[in-house]
Amino acid sequence: FTRAFSKHFGMPPSDFRTTKRDANPPVTEHSPVDIDVRIESREPCTVACVRHVGPYSDVGQAWQKMMKWGWSKIAFGKADSFGLCYDDPDITEDQRVRYDACIVVAEGARVKDGIELQSLEGSDYVVARHDGPYATIGETYARLFARVVTAPIDGLQWNLGDPPSLEVYLNDPRKTKPEDLKTEIWMPVLERLR
Repeated sequence: FTRAFSKHFGMPPSDFRTTKRDANPPVTEHSPVDIDVRIESREPCTVACVRHVGPYSDVGQAWQKMMKWGWSKIAFGKADSFGLCYDDPDITEDQRVRYDACIVVAEGARVKDGIELQSLEGSDYVVARHDGPYATIGETYARLFARVVTAPIDGLQWNLGDPPSLEVYLNDPRKTKPEDLKTEIWMPVLERLR
């Protein structure tokens, strides 16, 4: 994220946040203001999750384990499933990057060994869609970050909240060409107090 942001805007996110908040945003081919965003709220929930520690490119193993257990949860309808992304791979060493493959379940659900239950707090999120391969998703994170810190959304100014971010995969990567993948990025936000 940091590398993609710096390449796109010519400075790291921390500098951008402090120097550009009240200034005019930089105009680039993909200016942050041209990214479609919305604010969504999620209620608290319980998720069954499989933790992956390592490069994001290897999270498929966690999803295989989750789906092997959770197939019955989606057999009769679409389950609420998403990835939880805790770390920026440009800051955190690949072997320490944390990611959870998650399916929302009823509180107290029974899980098998290797699958954990986790309670997630409710939060507000700024949401944008990434179209294309997962390998380029960092660029959309950078644009979304810039959009949050440069301009109001729905008439309100927002600050980024604490990780994790959610990634909602809108199509199946096993059946979809990388260039046709669609992913929603949900970054936690807090309304900025005036």
